[in-house]
Amino acid sequence: EINTSNGHLLVYGWVPLVPKGLPMSETVELIHKMAMEHKCQVICVAAHPFDFLRSGGGQVVLQSGIDGLEVLNASSLFAYFNNKAHKKSKGLNLAKLGNSDSHRREEFATAFNEIPYCETVEDVLNNILKVRAMGNRIGIRRKLIRFTRRKLGLMTD
Repeated sequence: EINTSNGHLLVYGWVPLVPKGLPMSETVELIHKMAMEHKCQVICVAAHPFDFLRSGGGQVVLQSGIDGLEVLNASSLFAYFNNKAHKKSKGLNLAKLGNSDSHRREEFATAFNEIPYCETVEDVLNNILKVRAMGNRIGIRRKLIRFTRRKLGLMTD
């Protein structure tokens, strides 16, 4: 995950370290260029693009050369943000991914991607346009408990 000036960008596949803080379009262009130079495949996905509470880049990410859009982010506080991403993705030839964005063990795989059987990383990257985002959001109750525990210094792992 790379922090760009237009939101968070998920990169699937291998690339060398990329500077943070650049505009998303420049970051995507740089990653695609490095991937070609290193003869490897990458997929650039805008993370929680319409979740303005979590640095979502909004409409600008759609013109940034991304390969995919996160349409289901389990950590988005409100379903509206995921619904908007899903709606904006319609008709676009982009991968539509779901991710748990988990930072705690019990949240892992809350949202995930179902993909056809693959034997190699290259197969996964080649099939990423066919993924089916599945799962749920973590939910407001759990997010509030986590926030409160963090503020009180009671986080355990």
